[in-house]
Amino acid sequence: MPINRNNRNNRNNRNNRNKYKVYDLYICISMKLITCCLLYSYVFFRFCIVPVDSFMKKTWNYNQMITTPRSRTIVTYYKNKDKNNNNDKNNDKDIQDKSDFSQISKIQEKTQNFMKLIRHDNILPTTALSLTGGWIMNPSLHKLVSSPPFLTATISTLLIMSSSMIVNDLFDIPVDKINNPDRPLVSGKVTVKEAYVCLAGMLLLSEYLNFMYLPPNLQNIIHLSIVNIFLYTPIFKHIFLLKNLSCAFLISFTILFAGITANPSHALFLDLNKHTGLLYITSSLLFFGSLYTELLLDMCDMEGDRKCNILTVPVVIGAKNTATIVTAITLANISLNFYGISQIFDLKTGAVFTILTSPLLFNLKNIYVHDFSKGSITKIVKDTTIPLLSLLLYICILSSYA
Repeated sequence: MPINRNNRNNRNNRNNRNKYKVYDLYICISMKLITCCLLYSYVFFRFCIVPVDSFMKKTWNYNQMITTPRSRTIVTYYKNKDKNNNNDKNNDKDIQDKSDFSQISKIQEKTQNFMKLIRHDNILPTTALSLTGGWIMNPSLHKLVSSPPFLTATISTLLIMSSSMIVNDLFDIPVDKINNPDRPLVSGKVTVKEAYVCLAGMLLLSEYLNFMYLPPNLQNIIHLSIVNIFLYTPIFKHIFLLKNLSCAFLISFTILFAGITANPSHALFLDLNKHTGLLYITSSLLFFGSLYTELLLDMCDMEGDRKCNILTVPVVIGAKNTATIVTAITLANISLNFYGISQIFDLKTGAVFTILTSPLLFNLKNIYVHDFSKGSITKIVKDTTIPLLSLLLYICILSSYA
C-alpha cells in the first residue's frame, strides 16, 4: 500500500508539472501575441492614421468626409499646423544643405590651392623618373613594388620635391609679387602658417620613412637633400649659375637614387654593366635637360630677378646669350648620350635615341622667332615633357633586353 501511495503521488506531481508547463507555454505565447499586436498597432497608427490628410486624399473624397463646421475647423487647424511644420523643416534642411555644400566647396578650394603650392604637375614626372631608375636596375614590376627601400625612396623623393616648392615660395614672396602674383601665398589663398604646417608634416613623414625602411648607407642622402632645399633659395639661388647646377643635380640624382635602392646590394658605387651604364646615361640626360629647363625659366623671370638683385644667367649675360648657351648644352647632351648608347648597344640604337631627343633642339628656334617672349619660352618648357617621357620609355625597353 505505501508503494502504491507513493506511485500515486509521483504521478500527481508529474501531472501538475506538465500542467504548469502548458500554462507557461500559454503565457509565453500570449505575451508574444500581445507584443506583436502592440508593435503592429504602433506601426499602423504611426504610418497610417497620423498622416490623416495625405491618407484621406488618396483613398476617399476628402470633402465628403468633412460634414460639420467643427470638423472642418479642426481639420483646417491641423492642416495649417502640419504645413507650417513642414515648411520649417524644409527651411532648416535647405540651410543645412547650403552649409554642408559651402564647407565642401571650401575644402575643395583649399585642397586645390595646396596642390598648386606644391606644383602638383611635377608629381607624375617625378614618379616616372623614380620608376625608370628602378626599372633600369631591376626590370621587374613585381620586385619593384615589393621592395620597401625602392617604395620609400619614391615616396621620399615626392615629399622632398613638394617641400622644396613650399620652401621656394616662402622665401620668394617678394619676387612672386612681380613674377607670379597668382601664387597661393602671394594671393593669400594659403596662409604662411598653413604652408609651414604642411612643410613640417611632409618632412617629418619623409624622415620617418627614411629611418624605418632605408639602409643606413642611404639615409644620409635624404638628410643632405633636405638640407639642400633649405639652402637653395636663401643662398644658392643668389649665386651665379650655382642655383641652376644645384637644381639640375638634384633632379638627375632622383633617378640615380631610385636605381640604387632598386639594386639588391643597395651599394652607392655600382658595378659597371649594361644596366648601370644606362642608369648613368639617363642621369646625364636628365642633368643637362634640367639645366636646359632651368635656364629657360630664368629667362621668363628676368624682370623680377633684376629688381630683387638675383644674379641669374639671363640677368648677367642677357636673354640672347643665354639662348645660345641653352642650344650648346642641348647639342652636347644629344651628342654625348648618342655616343654612350652606341657603345653599350649599337649605332642603330643610338640613332633612335638621337631622333627622340631632337625635338628638344628644334623647339629652341621658336625663341628666336618670337624674340625671346615669355609665352614662347613657357611653351617650349611645356613641350619638353613628351620627348623626355618618350626617352625614358625607350630606355626602359632597352633595359629589359640588356
